[in-house]
Amino acid sequence: MTEVRSALPSRRTIAMGAAWSVPVMAVAAAAPALAASAPGPTAVLGEACKSPGGSCKVFVKGYIFEITIVNNTPETVWLYDDIVITDDSPSIDLAFAQAIDPATGETVDFPVRLDPGDSVTFILNASSSDSANQQGVTVTASIPWGHSSVEGGDPDNHAPIMAVKTYPATPPTCGIKLPPGC
Repeated sequence: MTEVRSALPSRRTIAMGAAWSVPVMAVAAAAPALAASAPGPTAVLGEACKSPGGSCKVFVKGYIFEITIVNNTPETVWLYDDIVITDDSPSIDLAFAQAIDPATGETVDFPVRLDPGDSVTFILNASSSDSANQQGVTVTASIPWGHSSVEGGDPDNHAPIMAVKTYPATPPTCGIKLPPGC
């Protein structure tokens, strides 16, 4: 007896043919503005120390962190005041209080304009009532920015400028250039 085989195509062949016969439609979708925006300004955290209550009337009781922000973009940028400071220590809870101009001791008025190539250094003051010398704390500063002097006025949604640094200790004395009167 001989077996008769039909010349029907296999299921795989049919599936492959069907895939090629379906019309291809190009779909254009707007990419999120965050993905479309170019890299933004950069920031670096510098020295840090505990600001004991009453030792320098410019600062609230807590910690101070030096931060330098550089506009390495080809456009003018604006820094906004909704700054967030966080830490990874179970024994302190930092909360942004104010930004201080180290040259004058004055509170920084936001928004701050940075033209291309410009930089600015602030002393970020984070309130906390915890003990002075914290060991091995990682601090993150998040600074919102945009291309408009009005926060939310930029059509692009920019990720905040992030600066992260691990401090081996936060003693009550440090190398931050303090403003006059401290």
